[in-house]
Amino acid sequence: MFPFIKGSIPGYIFAFLSFPIVFLLSKKQVSQYFLLFVLIFLFFILYSFASQILLFLSFLLNLLPEPIDVVFISEDSNIILKKSLFTQSIYFIACILFFLFVLFFYDATKHDKYILLGVLLMIFYGCYEFIYYLFSNGKSGDFISNRYFGDLPVVVNGINKGSSAQGMNIFGYHLLRFKSLTNEPSMYVFSLLPVGIYFFHIKKIKFSILVIVTLFLTFSTTFVIGIFIYFVCRLYYKGISNKYNFYGILLLIISTIIFFPYLVEFIEISLVEKITLQNSSGTQRFDHFLIHLKYFINMPIWNQLFGIGFGYIRATNYFSCILVNNGYLGFLFLTFVFFYPIFKLKRSERNWGLKFSLIVMYITLMISVPEIFYLSIWLFLGMAYNQLLLETEKKLILKI
Repeated sequence: MFPFIKGSIPGYIFAFLSFPIVFLLSKKQVSQYFLLFVLIFLFFILYSFASQILLFLSFLLNLLPEPIDVVFISEDSNIILKKSLFTQSIYFIACILFFLFVLFFYDATKHDKYILLGVLLMIFYGCYEFIYYLFSNGKSGDFISNRYFGDLPVVVNGINKGSSAQGMNIFGYHLLRFKSLTNEPSMYVFSLLPVGIYFFHIKKIKFSILVIVTLFLTFSTTFVIGIFIYFVCRLYYKGISNKYNFYGILLLIISTIIFFPYLVEFIEISLVEKITLQNSSGTQRFDHFLIHLKYFINMPIWNQLFGIGFGYIRATNYFSCILVNNGYLGFLFLTFVFFYPIFKLKRSERNWGLKFSLIVMYITLMISVPEIFYLSIWLFLGMAYNQLLLETEKKLILKI
């Protein structure tokens, strides 16, 4: 909304506005909301303080490894209390406020339609970009993305680099990789694949198919990995006797026979070339993983436990990123946050949608996405814990 202020997207602004609105307008669970926010905030402050003290100790003892090619988010020369520790913390607070709002005030019967409308808006804008690119000889039609890098917007050949327009030759055409309002195709997949999964399980089948079609047009490795994880989860928990699993396998076989050359090309471009390091994206991702993992392994054990600081480095996968930033304890805590509702939620069709969405989101986050501050993560975590809260309350009422 304000190009010269990074992160000033409507979602974050509304997240911050939700805090005073809850106190002004809500009479429901305000005390629990405030208490949980204070507890999370204090835990975050104490954890950050501990990591900075231990980092300072390692710095005094000259035990820190040389950060060769390590990608720090902020370019300042500080080791202790880097600028990014504070800027990234602001994003994190926005995400926590959004999570708490969804946790205490989300109602599926009222709010799912707004999620659906928001996704339709993203699809509509993405289709406009896709068609504009196709009929304008590879020019970007994006007129919304306006992020500034430094003091000026970065524009190359008419393309605002705050929104990366990535073309790809596939099926004999030069096509735009679908990204819509997200920064890049992989982030579009990361944001919308869980939505497609969830709405499929609440019987919005046509809407889910529409989402999947646009995800296919991203030609993204993240989509291939994510949809594979989802299908494996379905087979494991529901078996091949489930009609949708059976139809899915049947459709895959028929599609493979009919569209074999196109599927081979799609898989080779979106997956094989990256895994085998035949393109720059795959090579960069693998190099980033090795660089940051090597840096982490050579840190003192206390830094490995607590990390060197929240928001310090940015890799092309969140696994090596969270290890360096938050250590083993941070990684284990985040894993617990994701998997607790997966194991505790009752078995129902809607809950399967939430569980599978969280599993897909967690794995793709760790291996191919570096961004923990996308609000889609905190939306689904909030929805899952909201459902868990409802089930717990019902259980208490039954006991009474």
